[in-house]
Amino acid sequence: LFPAAASAFAQPVEFAFRPAPAPGSPFARELWAEVTTPAGEQQVRPAFYRGDGQWAVRVRAAKTGTYRLGRITESHESGYKTVEAVSIGDSTAEVTSPVPGPIRIDPRSPRHFVHSDGEAFFPFGANLPWATGEPDEYYPRAFAAAREAGLNWTRVWMAHWGRLNLDWRDAKQGASPPRGDLDLEAAERWDRLVQLAESSGLYLQVVLQHHGQYSSWVNSDWAINPWNVANGGFLASPSEFFTSPEARALTRRKYRYIVARWGYSPALFAWELFNEVKWTDARTGRDATPASNAAVAEWHADMARYIRSLDTE
Repeated sequence: LFPAAASAFAQPVEFAFRPAPAPGSPFARELWAEVTTPAGEQQVRPAFYRGDGQWAVRVRAAKTGTYRLGRITESHESGYKTVEAVSIGDSTAEVTSPVPGPIRIDPRSPRHFVHSDGEAFFPFGANLPWATGEPDEYYPRAFAAAREAGLNWTRVWMAHWGRLNLDWRDAKQGASPPRGDLDLEAAERWDRLVQLAESSGLYLQVVLQHHGQYSSWVNSDWAINPWNVANGGFLASPSEFFTSPEARALTRRKYRYIVARWGYSPALFAWELFNEVKWTDARTGRDATPASNAAVAEWHADMARYIRSLDTE
């Protein structure tokens, strides 16, 4: 089940830099980094904030040779503007062992998948949505067992109780980040998880949202949702998640960060927008209407378009 290329997964080409400061949350900034590949191609990729005024950009080490960090730009009302930035560490990187590309839909048969070399890929694995105990202890054991069993795929949720949600901490772990900011400890936990999947030869299906966050009746977490007005948030009901302009903007901000930080990895098999969205209030709850159902569908279409515009691998 495992192609030879699975063992070739490696660290990405990563460049770090410190841009000129700007007011407001660093997570609200949309910075882009130009990276020149060994073939002379200029790729413009979203950059992500990693703390202490530092940013980074990651690209897959797809070709042998020298990668170079180029111009840094920032999204602006009138387009993009160049940002002065100081490199942290080297601004070039040498790749000696190229990393294979991600799993793709088979162009000859849209219901099937292929490796980057055209060989068929059949996902076969176990759902490991959250850790039992400490994630850094659970997933090494679980992924090793999956590999031993001959599995090649797994599914992991960005769930707050699993300590893998970027904008919502379990209460036992302390307060959630301020609205619009993201949890860098959880992000570092995902760094380790993605690297572990690569070294284990497992392909990850990452679940970005789950029904309990916006359901008042099935596995409901609505009462403790940081965006609930009862908790100082801005959503008066679970259904508003799909229509609120602020919720849309903050969710897009989070998804941009996710793609920027982990979209490089060929171990990322799929981004799953929602687990069991049918159990949300907007879809089948007491207040569900044709209009709320249409809003759920439109939300998925909009977020899928946005992620595709960023994840160009």
